[in-house]
Amino acid sequence: MAVLQFLYDADAEGEDPLVAQTVGRVLYTGTHDQDTLVGWWSSLGQRPRARVRAALGARGIEQDEQGPGWALVRLALSAPAPLAMTQLQDLLGLTSGARMNTPGRASGNWSWRLERGLLDAELARRLREATEQAGRLA
Repeated sequence: MAVLQFLYDADAEGEDPLVAQTVGRVLYTGTHDQDTLVGWWSSLGQRPRARVRAALGARGIEQDEQGPGWALVRLALSAPAPLAMTQLQDLLGLTSGARMNTPGRASGNWSWRLERGLLDAELARRLREATEQAGRLA
């Protein structure tokens, strides 16, 4: 198992960790105990953000008008990992308010719920397109 949010540590140097640490592993964009991709991105320091931008650029992935979430999902899909998993909150481009759990916090966890109508044809089209571009369609 590898987690995208852990791969781009500020102190890491050298080879792109998306390649170095995901071969033969399942790659997750995050877990139930982590912030959403949008929330994570907004909290990143300059050095890890630069490493992520370099990885995006190396793969020709650009951030679009909907923010960093989809670029990061596409980054995960581009990994050599045999399986790439993403949370629904990340596909929807949600901020930290949609986080599932904050370890050590006694209340306010596990309250996010999917609103009716958010899973629509446009989201399905976008996910299929990103999956196809990453060469992950069977």
